Amino acid sequence: MNEHQAMELTASSEDNVGHFHKIWMPYVFQKIDVAGVKWAYLPLNRNYKPLGCTSSARVDYQDYAISHGVRFSRDPAGFSMIWVHIDDDAGGRLWLYTDGATSRTDYYRRFERLMTKSVALLAPKGR
Repeated sequence: MNEHQAMELTASSEDNVGHFHKIWMPYVFQKIDVAGVKWAYLPLNRNYKPLGCTSSARVDYQDYAISHGVRFSRDPAGFSMIWVHIDDDAGGRLWLYTDGATSRTDYYRRFERLMTKSVALLAPKGR
């Protein structure tokens, strides 16, 4: 993917594929508190909402913890070559891309690496 394609893909226009990317693809993983789960995270879209959420209203991440959250088998902050930024001061956020062209061009390589890690949905089976 070249720089122009990457910028177009992640653009926020309502009339292009970037809108899909902005709403449905993970931008950042926010650490959340879930009883009995050590490494629970909520994948958020570009608007810092749970994936698929288009509401402009503020959301409480804990309300989405079980339905949208994931658990890692080990500390995901230690996954090298996946995150472009880690911010423990922001409550434990792990970013998959930034607004910089370079982080956008290799987004799918990093996302692919993330998908090879041991990750499970928090939602109980049958939900």
